[in-house]
Amino acid sequence: MIISVTADIDQSSGRVSNRGLAVAKARDAEQGPVAPFRLDYVKLGIDADGDEFGTRVVRADPERGQKDVARSKAPKGVLVFDSACKKALGEHSEEIQIQKEGPKIRAVELGHVKAEFCRKYVTGETDPKRAMQTSHRAWRRVLNNMPDDYANAKGADGREWLYLKTEKLGRG
Repeated sequence: MIISVTADIDQSSGRVSNRGLAVAKARDAEQGPVAPFRLDYVKLGIDADGDEFGTRVVRADPERGQKDVARSKAPKGVLVFDSACKKALGEHSEEIQIQKEGPKIRAVELGHVKAEFCRKYVTGETDPKRAMQTSHRAWRRVLNNMPDDYANAKGADGREWLYLKTEKLGRG
């Protein structure tokens, strides 16, 4: 049996939440979430300088159910893309009109989303050039299979824009 420790990690802040144990592989048992847990700080003592020191201990988290431990099935690139889109839309969006007779919508230039995506996408590469190449490949993959919530279009001035589809329908 292989037991995995799972967690949701915010790529931009490094904050960890939704920790859990899951059976990742088993011959004679069911695979899937087992138990949510948290890490609690325990004071061990005071050092020679008078500073407190301690450790973290694993404790069951009964307030969260087993199903809360289940991980998102979306690929890493899609999760980072979604996060980058939301941040770029929040910081750089403009009200534009894509079609001459169409409604004005809130959109962001695709370049802002790409820059944010490349900042957020963690590759594990130690060579900066290879890390950039890896994040650019991931960007192209996600853009070719863009999540259903988003759409992109070229404006009359030739700039490429990204927007939430609900914006296009006038509900956003």
